[in-house]
Amino acid sequence: PAPHPLPGDVAEQVVVNHLNSPSMLCMLSLQDWLSIDETIRLADPDAERINIPANPRHYWRYRMHMTISQLMACKEFNEKMTKLITNSGRK
Repeated sequence: PAPHPLPGDVAEQVVVNHLNSPSMLCMLSLQDWLSIDETIRLADPDAERINIPANPRHYWRYRMHMTISQLMACKEFNEKMTKLITNSGRK
């Protein structure tokens, strides 16, 4: 089982494992990407949850906790994401 709270380096390794898979496609959620950076992800992982399958009245929804401009300003995060994708051989 994964440690709770999940350290950023462990989340990053999960993302890297997916990127390095031989699959043609690698589709990761925004929450997966944000989880690799403990400074920009939400502290409460339940707040990132999109759906609660056991609750039929709960509908699919997600609102990013930061604006696109704020995300674009996270230079280190964006560089890390680019590096991980490039190192995996994906484009």
